[in-house]
Amino acid sequence: RDNCDLVVDVGGIPRFYPKKGITLKRKGSWSWTEMLMNLIENPQGWLRDYHQRSNIETIYSTLKRDFQTRPRSRNLNRRG
Repeated sequence: RDNCDLVVDVGGIPRFYPKKGITLKRKGSWSWTEMLMNLIENPQGWLRDYHQRSNIETIYSTLKRDFQTRPRSRNLNRRG
């Protein structure tokens, strides 16, 4: 729930895959409930967005593993 709030605070849309046994109780986090309601109302669209993120993370992991270098956009020497 705290992570959902942090993502919303920086302007993102939270997409955390829920574990088994979760509840819609927000416990102070509206973004948590909104994320789960979006999953319930539109499961195909939600999962498509979620897996797009996981595919991107896989690509970066593969690039770092195969080329053993950091991606250029994250290289501190190349920042202006």
